[in-house]
Amino acid sequence: MLHLVRGVIADMDGVVWRGDVPLPGATEFFQFLYWQAVPYVFATNNSARSQTYYVEKLTELNIQARASQVITSATATAAYLRHKFPHLVKAFVVGEIGLKNTLLEQGFTLIGEEGQPDFVISGIDREFNYHKLQLAVDYIREGAIYIATNGDTTVPVSDGFIPGAGSIIAAIEAASGKPPVVIGKPASPMFEIALQRLGTAPQETLMIGDRMDTDIVGASLLGLKTALMLSGVTTETAIITDSAVQPDATYEHLAALLTDWRRYI
Repeated sequence: MLHLVRGVIADMDGVVWRGDVPLPGATEFFQFLYWQAVPYVFATNNSARSQTYYVEKLTELNIQARASQVITSATATAAYLRHKFPHLVKAFVVGEIGLKNTLLEQGFTLIGEEGQPDFVISGIDREFNYHKLQLAVDYIREGAIYIATNGDTTVPVSDGFIPGAGSIIAAIEAASGKPPVVIGKPASPMFEIALQRLGTAPQETLMIGDRMDTDIVGASLLGLKTALMLSGVTTETAIITDSAVQPDATYEHLAALLTDWRRYI
């Protein structure tokens, strides 16, 4: 499989690092891709952080990356809405500063308690409360299009997991009766943006991720090759056997993937 790869899409949380702790082989793996002239982009379902934040964090690990190589669920959401609804710009956001700033930079107007938004957009929000839930539900019932940056129910951190954006989706959907249009993995928009940035076809592109239900399933459905890392959310091989979709390869971490790939050079 690896000798056919011409481009790489990589998740970051649970693949490059876990919380603030770098994972084995991360720096060496992307340096290897750089010197082998294999283009790569990073695709994360995290909507709370900016592209600049990730570029700086990658640079600290001596991983070369430009803003255009970092696709967050926030940037993917903005790009999707601009393409799909070019004349709609008003949004009520349940999310953090990274998502809000991204939308503002792309020309959206953020609505609070006054007016009727075109969209309700939800992402991870560590200050989510009942008042925000009530506003989101009211706006959706009044006709706003419900958009979710991603459906991750949990997020890996250095000492375990925290609730993710999917837990907020569950509350809003339960109260409004309307499911959202989801932009992040496993939905196709983020993968399609990544493929466009790489300039590669799905069958010659490798998705590296730590989640079966988002990274691996979403990429497989679009025809990408997949490598599952057991360094993040999926840590038990038994969990893998429960999925109808299987990764093309499974590794403990990027260091193991790098060792395998070097065999084909």
